[in-house]
Amino acid sequence: MTVCRCHACQGNDRPTLVERAAPTNPPEDAPERHSTGTRPSIDQNRIVGNEGTAEPLGGSIGESLRELGVALHAAGDPIVAEGMRSYMRDRFPFLGVKTPVRRATSRPLVRASTSLDPGELAELVDALRAMPEREFHYVASDVLRANDRRLPADFIDPIRRWIVTDSWWDTVDAIASPTVGTMIRSHPALLDVMDAWIDDEDIWLARTAILHQLRFGDDTDQRRLFDYADRRAADSEFFIRKAIGWALRQYARTDPGAVRRFVDARRDELSGLTIREATKHLG
Repeated sequence: MTVCRCHACQGNDRPTLVERAAPTNPPEDAPERHSTGTRPSIDQNRIVGNEGTAEPLGGSIGESLRELGVALHAAGDPIVAEGMRSYMRDRFPFLGVKTPVRRATSRPLVRASTSLDPGELAELVDALRAMPEREFHYVASDVLRANDRRLPADFIDPIRRWIVTDSWWDTVDAIASPTVGTMIRSHPALLDVMDAWIDDEDIWLARTAILHQLRFGDDTDQRRLFDYADRRAADSEFFIRKAIGWALRQYARTDPGAVRRFVDARRDELSGLTIREATKHLG
């Protein structure tokens, strides 16, 4: 597989990405897990455009990025931010900007991102992921989603870095199905990457591999889905067990009989959580 030549991957340690409100919420006993990646810092002033600082991106993109920083900080609500922090187990700081406002505010930047080449796009995502507040990471995922159909195969390299950096279910799930799943459809050779990630010790890479087919419907590779479930069935990690159940439950919309037979044959191997999630709508 070719090595990504974008600036973000060939330079020094540069920052990271993303969003999506996943449909399931971690329970109170969800384990405290940290990402294996690191997030090098970029001066926030470079984003909000204070005088005397270097600009991370030029032209309309750079201006849109600076305007976004100013607007999101202005729209923040400390009370809302406290609730967001609490919901995310105090893992990340928030400005307190709700999703509709965030998306409306970031629309010019997201729209402008579709004119960037892959290297510039990676720089933009890196700049957003370098910001400490989680809302910027969510904008980064919106940027990826707006561009996912045109991403080249070697963009999987920065994608991997963003998955393992500042990782939690909110940002990882935003990449797994919307972006990685779309890339797999465009570049089937990337299935080799999924076959490697499913066995990775980083739970977020494994979770991404499990979830990448969520939106495939009739095009789901049943053999690969069931194989991935088998390979991680004994995993004690909550987020892996939940992901297997979620992926099976989603596929049950397409072939409920196949999912029922798979689960019934493995009741001694699959966790109770996985079985409950997989069979939630099977009756």
